[in-house]
Amino acid sequence: MSSYRLPFGPNPYLPSQAEAQFSGFLQPSDFPSAEYCGTCHQAIYRQWRESVHANSFRAPFYKKNVELLISEKGIEFTRHCEGCHNPIALFTGSLTTGSAVRRDFDNDGVTCSTCHSIVRLKPETGVGSYVMGKPSVLVDDKGKPVPGLPAASFILSHPSWHRRAMMRDIYRTPEFCGACHKANLPKELNGYKWLRAFSTYDEWQQSSWARQSPAPFYKKPEVSTCQTCHMPRVKEPGDEMAAAPDGTVSSHRWLGANTAIPAYYGYDEQLRQVIEFLRSDKIRIDIFALEQGDSSPESPDSPHRRTRSEPAYLPVGEENPPRLARAAHPDFLGGIIAPIDERDFNLSPGKPVTVSVVITNTGIGHSLVPEQRDFYESWVEFLVTDPTGRVVFHSGGIQPDGSVDPEAHTYTNRIISRHDDFLDRHQVWSAMVRAYDNTILPGSSDLVRYRFTVPAGSAELRIAVKVNYRRFRRDFSDWVFADSPSSLQRYPTVVMAEKDLRLNAGYNKAQGGSTVPASLRWNNYGIALINEQQYGAASQVFEHEAALNPAQPDGWLNAGVARYMDGDYDGALQSLARAERIDPGNPRTQWYEGLCYRWQFRYDAALERLAPIAAQFPRFGQAHDALGYIDAVRHDYAATRRELEAAQSIDPDDLVAHRWLATVYLKLGMNAAAEREAALTSLKKEDPVAGWEVQRFWQKHPEIAREVVPYHVHTDDPADIERQAQRVNDLQNSPTRLWFLQ
Repeated sequence: MSSYRLPFGPNPYLPSQAEAQFSGFLQPSDFPSAEYCGTCHQAIYRQWRESVHANSFRAPFYKKNVELLISEKGIEFTRHCEGCHNPIALFTGSLTTGSAVRRDFDNDGVTCSTCHSIVRLKPETGVGSYVMGKPSVLVDDKGKPVPGLPAASFILSHPSWHRRAMMRDIYRTPEFCGACHKANLPKELNGYKWLRAFSTYDEWQQSSWARQSPAPFYKKPEVSTCQTCHMPRVKEPGDEMAAAPDGTVSSHRWLGANTAIPAYYGYDEQLRQVIEFLRSDKIRIDIFALEQGDSSPESPDSPHRRTRSEPAYLPVGEENPPRLARAAHPDFLGGIIAPIDERDFNLSPGKPVTVSVVITNTGIGHSLVPEQRDFYESWVEFLVTDPTGRVVFHSGGIQPDGSVDPEAHTYTNRIISRHDDFLDRHQVWSAMVRAYDNTILPGSSDLVRYRFTVPAGSAELRIAVKVNYRRFRRDFSDWVFADSPSSLQRYPTVVMAEKDLRLNAGYNKAQGGSTVPASLRWNNYGIALINEQQYGAASQVFEHEAALNPAQPDGWLNAGVARYMDGDYDGALQSLARAERIDPGNPRTQWYEGLCYRWQFRYDAALERLAPIAAQFPRFGQAHDALGYIDAVRHDYAATRRELEAAQSIDPDDLVAHRWLATVYLKLGMNAAAEREAALTSLKKEDPVAGWEVQRFWQKHPEIAREVVPYHVHTDDPADIERQAQRVNDLQNSPTRLWFLQ
């Protein structure tokens, strides 16, 4: 195709990472339509038609964004997107100025013949890191593709030929999904530098769901892949030909979090199942702790108080030990009532109280929420009412214009441009940095604090907490439908989880009745404190957990993790030793012992702990990075090379490996490889200038600035808000302010 433009070099598919097994471009007719496949696979076709994959290109939410990209940069830049959203457009040469290709295939998005024609996967870089073969619904007994679209009767008489053409082992792997469900923004797209967009695959790979790492707080009894959750076996009439002996097929609805597409197209069954999926024990809410009086870090009576000799934060370098200030007062546990429902206490009317809510990601194998979370949102709603129904305090409500309370605790992000502007229309091609990014990783917990005054004269208060989810953000939907306001729909807000608690103004007797063991609740609270960088408080919580459940190692093990994160390596090793006595040989204990020894420069002891971990968990990249570092310090560059190349085989974007390999290759005389790794290090490391844009964004958006402070409280007290704003200002003006960007 002589008129096909190549602004990114001779590769016709860049900036997508997709490749082709064939040369040149295909005709749209080379890809069998979904309707053709649906002749036999009726049930799967019905499922697919209502799925996000089937509507990955035509949905107005996506098309409006792509049209904006085309208007600003040209259609050639959409190759970055369409390698995943519309592969037929990419491989037929449609994505060039003036293309005459007829695009009826746009309505099918990711169709049967695109997924089932992929013949090989590339390293896990995402952005369509697969190799597309020429589609064929049959291969003969010699493996040669049978051309054309044979009649159903011919396929039915040669089922093994069809199966060999359409099924490959890679389709059952999470890496197959990771080819698209991991993404970066390359320099070709933004003219700036390489940026990570999202890492859903990596989040899974490093979680307990994958069982490839000893680091997660919790262990799963067996591996769960993307397909386990999103393609479960279901029984549905109409697909007996593809059914297993038990009558089930793999669901092609790919249930996830997209409520907007089924709402827009009226796919009632898909919407019903998506909502049911979102509400099926994905998130756990625990209204866990209560503090009376002023619990802010500035208060002299606060259990969160920092001493004057300790700075709030110390900078963290990628190759420096994790050393942060101890944020908690020694009597932290004495300052809280927890768990609230298992304690007797008095609640004083007219006095402020702070309620700590723990939100745990219990049922999602990746983050809440995943992927491009800038244009949809999940948030916590916290409501306190008195017996008459009068609102005492409310955070996270939906405002009259349909937007979420700007002070709500949200699981979303804010990507900004090189001019510190929020890219509210998902203009990722202009992105520079995230000014805010909050999520909950698998098995992890988040801590949200709310402060309100107990009203005088109230006999009882009801606290109701919800984790809400909505796709899309209301102002994004407004923009999508700006040209046709009559089409603007109110997309559903799904309550993923909810919990309530009743408190008496005065004496409260322990309520009990929780189905979650107390030790588990304390553990989740401690995890949340670690995520808030309150390591001293977390270690006390974990020691309390150990006292509650002395036969289990988790309390002491996690106390060791907290102390390690605090830079207290001797204290960490003492806690880890107690965990080791309870559960000898626990790989998670050994991993953190090895890290402690590494930062104490006790390399023999570190190797003794870390080498077995790398052997037991060969796809645990951090272990290879740690061993490579030790080998480099000892000038064993051949061993360093082996370890760091192993890390890169797991994650080709591993920045630590790029950085150290640049030196190691040079030491080994591999000058060209050293230059390549040095260039990749420069391309993929964070731009320090981006921090200044973040600072300016925070100054214009104080509600975001307050959220990024690890310890913050949601309150309606103006004095409290002003006090927290001063903390933000102090951090912004401190020499360590760029810590937040680490």
